[in-house]
Amino acid sequence: MATDAEVKVSLDRLGKTRQTGPRCPRCGAKPDCYDHQQQALSRRADIQICNRCGTEEALEDIAWGGQQKMHLADWAIVKGAWVE
Repeated sequence: MATDAEVKVSLDRLGKTRQTGPRCPRCGAKPDCYDHQQQALSRRADIQICNRCGTEEALEDIAWGGQQKMHLADWAIVKGAWVE
């Protein structure tokens, strides 16, 4: 199993090559309006995620003092858990 540091390198690389996508890489959801105006930059990796996930990451940082709650290895894009 890859470490969060190894997963972060892959997500950062993907974030530099991916402009928009059909799904949020963090939750796997298909946002209603997934364009540059409706995305958030992840606090965990240099990649765009849906606004809901961006809000969740911000709340995790506030509630847990910057401690990461959801590990990068649990992201939908890493697990391959895309939902139709």
